Amino acid sequence: MNLKFLFFLAVFGLTSCSSNDDSGDVKLPIFGTYKLVTYTTNPTSDINNDGTTSENQTSETDCHDSSFLTLNDDNTFKGKLTFLELESDTNGVETQNIECFSEDITGTFVRENETVTLSYTFDEVEKTLVLTLVNNQITSKKMDIDLLTRDDSNTLVFVDATLILVFEK
Repeated sequence: MNLKFLFFLAVFGLTSCSSNDDSGDVKLPIFGTYKLVTYTTNPTSDINNDGTTSENQTSETDCHDSSFLTLNDDNTFKGKLTFLELESDTNGVETQNIECFSEDITGTFVRENETVTLSYTFDEVEKTLVLTLVNNQITSKKMDIDLLTRDDSNTLVFVDATLILVFEK
């Protein structure tokens, strides 16, 4: 009888919950690579000139397909940011041709609950990018940008816009 009781204690005693399991502070692991899935702008744009404007610029151009962020367990990150510019001719005058540029970035990040703040240097300027983590997605806060779009006469122009980036693991 005592042997059965000791067996019962051994099996169920080893599988019981520890006293700090109910702390409520469960952090999902965030380390890994996140690919850009949406590049949402307001106003919308018709960069590919198909007659349909989109708020998600990934459906307008493949320029952003290589954008990513990799968050490392030592709180460093690397990534690639992409953006559209007007091509310039040999005299430095902007043409009506679109160029896709990319910039490799590296830096550090801090996580506080579901907020992840990236710190990095871009064009010799210190920058921060604040993201929100939900499941396997990280989403940027709304940012002000200069958006390349087409005006009513179909000319490529830059306009004031807002941007939200969504990356998915």
